[in-house]
Amino acid sequence: MSFDRISGLYPTMERWLAGSCMQKARTACLSELREPRNVLLVGEGHGRLLVEIMGLFPRAEMTCLDGSSGMLKKAKGALRRARISEDRCHFVHSDALTWEPAQDDAFDLITSCFIFDCFPQKELDRLVPQLARAATSDAEWLIADFQIPRSGVARWRASVIVRLLYTLFRMATGIKASELPQHAKLLGDAGFALSSRRELEFGLLYNELWRRIPAAPSQFKDGSSGIRARSL
Repeated sequence: MSFDRISGLYPTMERWLAGSCMQKARTACLSELREPRNVLLVGEGHGRLLVEIMGLFPRAEMTCLDGSSGMLKKAKGALRRARISEDRCHFVHSDALTWEPAQDDAFDLITSCFIFDCFPQKELDRLVPQLARAATSDAEWLIADFQIPRSGVARWRASVIVRLLYTLFRMATGIKASELPQHAKLLGDAGFALSSRRELEFGLLYNELWRRIPAAPSQFKDGSSGIRARSL
């Protein structure tokens, strides 16, 4: 899997395919974050979320992890255009599945926006626990991605869109995934509980904020938090 081939076109592709919807999904829960000290952005891509978080939390340190050198260049360019210094940001070119954090790394905020859908379930089963080991005991985890609503026209619409996107990105980047994986139990098993969830675009997109707690209640283990999703 490599996004290098489309890194130059990706911002344009996102605007053409989704307008501002994906960015709204990335940022839907930002106002609910506690001020972080050390942030890990996984699969950050073109840097639009990086710019938002660095502007919102001017004292936080950033680690931007991406398997595409082209996407990392895009993220650096986004910071320059926003006139934000790179001094607080460490850019890491590595496959998330093989990346090992430094021994003293402890992240109190992890973001993984529109990256889980690139992994088959078996790979995500490895990735989430690996990233969770780098998180502090009180860490927050911000996730945004696609989903298939349960019923109705929204389910049909989302199914068609997701199928087309997988076909397009499999051809362009070589991703192995062909269906959306499930992450809720993985985060629950890692000690995170769902704190907030919002849905956009008739349920096609969602944003979730998870918070690590000493012992996650059993109702979070299967992803059923009792929190009602809010549509934007």
